[in-house]
Amino acid sequence: MGFDVYGLNPINPNNLIRPEYPGWIDMESGGKPKKLTEKERDKWIEDADKYEEAVPGHYFRNNVWWWRPLWEFVCETCDHVLTEEDMEMGMENSGHEINKAKAEEIAKTLKKHLSDQSANLYQANRDAEIESLPFVDCDICDGTGYRKPPPESGAGHKDCNGCNSQYKDPNVPVGKRLMWAANYAFDVENVANFATFCENSGGFEIC
Repeated sequence: MGFDVYGLNPINPNNLIRPEYPGWIDMESGGKPKKLTEKERDKWIEDADKYEEAVPGHYFRNNVWWWRPLWEFVCETCDHVLTEEDMEMGMENSGHEINKAKAEEIAKTLKKHLSDQSANLYQANRDAEIESLPFVDCDICDGTGYRKPPPESGAGHKDCNGCNSQYKDPNVPVGKRLMWAANYAFDVENVANFATFCENSGGFEIC
């Protein structure tokens, strides 16, 4: 699941037009999606990237693992501007809107926390907390490291894909996995990118 955040009235001083994806619908072929050549796809990606760079308030995206820690930080630092409803609805991708005045205040507040290094301290403390979390038994293989064939769960003879981190990291015991909280990522660069988006968005919608 991802969170697509769209600017309501993004700053666009040169009145640029966002390039539309040319392969959505080909009316001449009966409304079927048009099959693009590699060159056409690459050209659209290049043009879209140029637009996003020139109009940073148009669009911001995070997957769920990145968005929720980011929004938690926004809620903690911007509780003077966000309502309880804003904070709660920001955790959903249901189209909740944050107006221009609030978006600008969010940007101002986030930049302050980036400038005085408090965002870095927040990240360091959070990283330390995540690293201290205990491993838990994998519920797919009952903590054995080997599962029944999907879709069944429980101890079996097949390598478990629910705790496969054990094969990548020798420090993770067989049949164990990290707690779900460890999957949520927080990084100051993501905060900075969101602050830039907010500042230029003219308010935004969380979808």
